[in-house]
Amino acid sequence: MALYVLDGECAFEQAIMERGRGNPLFSFLFELGSKEHTYYVWRLYSFAQGDTLQRWRTEPYIMITGSGRWIPPPLPVNKSLEHEKESTSTYAAGRSRRAEVERPLTDPQRDDFEDMLRALTLERSQIKEAMGFALDNADAAGEVVEVLTESLTLKETSIPTKVARLLLVSDILHNSSAPVKNASAYRTKFEATLPDIMESFNDLYRSITGRITAEALKERVLKVLQVWADWFLFSDAYISGLRTTFLRSGISGVTSFHSICGDAPEIEKKGYNDISDIGYPDSALAIGKEGARQELMDLPISELERRCRHNGLSLVGVILEICP
Repeated sequence: MALYVLDGECAFEQAIMERGRGNPLFSFLFELGSKEHTYYVWRLYSFAQGDTLQRWRTEPYIMITGSGRWIPPPLPVNKSLEHEKESTSTYAAGRSRRAEVERPLTDPQRDDFEDMLRALTLERSQIKEAMGFALDNADAAGEVVEVLTESLTLKETSIPTKVARLLLVSDILHNSSAPVKNASAYRTKFEATLPDIMESFNDLYRSITGRITAEALKERVLKVLQVWADWFLFSDAYISGLRTTFLRSGISGVTSFHSICGDAPEIEKKGYNDISDIGYPDSALAIGKEGARQELMDLPISELERRCRHNGLSLVGVILEICP
């Protein structure tokens, strides 16, 4: 039934409730505290996220702001061939497994969105308007994320504008679970670009000379990351990686990955005849860290990037850390 409600929206559910009142088959719609009603609500939310009848995400998440964590049931361990066949053909809202083909923004749409981002302030109404644009154009999520990410990694952007754009990202992510076609794609798209965004914020944070201004920015960014953790948008490891990227000290600079992905940069391999040369007081710890560094240095650049992004880390930041 949840599939049909997702297609027919509230009007369909209301019609079922009116006609099914008193029918034991539909009692779960009225018994809000029953296990069946809980399952029904979870199924609605799960399908809206893009899950299927046979496959769904099992990580705990917050469905309603201010409520407790929802813990989905575990996936079935053994599936019959019939179920496997069903899982490849039956998807949320009855759609086929074929991936949604994203469209590009039209030139006027892209111009409008870029104008919104240039004029964006911390005013709630402006952020809401830009978020509405993103949801209305969720079938072009890839380009929306591209434009927003580019605007967030420009060095000349003022602090208030940069923070406002980060809050816009947060609003879009919060509404990525809305029952809007392709809205769930925003979470996946931003997951790939947030490390670079945090690297840019790291660059900005360390360039601020005023302590009060720097602390205010730090508080804002860390609060947003904590909210994402509370919403269970991403894994704990990924959120921790974003924090690490933002707070990382040392030389930085946001560089496009494509500018360094052709060949791995030449790295001067230093010899350590004396363990004290490494700079760690504990020899075992020093050997372990040097071994881990060498392992990362030996990885192909594409694999290093994959590992970085999976853990919320900026590729540029990691390269600067392992190649001092």
